[in-house]
Amino acid sequence: MRSSLWFVIAGVIAIAGFGASGFYVYSCLSTFESQLKRVVVPGSALLDLDQPGNYTIYHEQPGMVDSEVQESVLTPGLRIALTSDATGNGVPLDNARSTMSYSVSGRRGTSILAFTIDRPGKYRLSGRLPGEETGPKVLLTVEHGAVNILLRTIFGAVAMAFAGLGIAGTIVGITIWQRMKARKA
Repeated sequence: MRSSLWFVIAGVIAIAGFGASGFYVYSCLSTFESQLKRVVVPGSALLDLDQPGNYTIYHEQPGMVDSEVQESVLTPGLRIALTSDATGNGVPLDNARSTMSYSVSGRRGTSILAFTIDRPGKYRLSGRLPGEETGPKVLLTVEHGAVNILLRTIFGAVAMAFAGLGIAGTIVGITIWQRMKARKA
């Protein structure tokens, strides 16, 4: 392990660690984006919420509405409701516990509401304007587990980068130690 080639190998491993970290972040962001369930209101949509727990509703802008990008403006007076398709019971919607936002693929979302479900199933999310059948279209997104995805992404990416640096550092250290040992002999 005295050859200078080991320094090059260590550099490649360090760069590979950062590359793997970047790829991991990209794939996690793609996973996050695919988990967003989009609903255009006024109107309604049936959502398949497959896990119990806390969900967040975001106002997304600009949004893809009717196959074209439109500015999604949160209209005052918009009434949003969530009901269980199985029971017809309403699910209480609360203001979002904290302001969270995301920016993925040119779209931005800001948390506006939160809710909790005890059972997975189909739920109808609807939005209407008082006294109007139609109005400006608003794009809402529903997500579950963004904090978990974010933490997993951060810790996973940092772990991959440090693993690459740790392995590279170990190779450099052993190579230097071997060279010093060879000079003394």
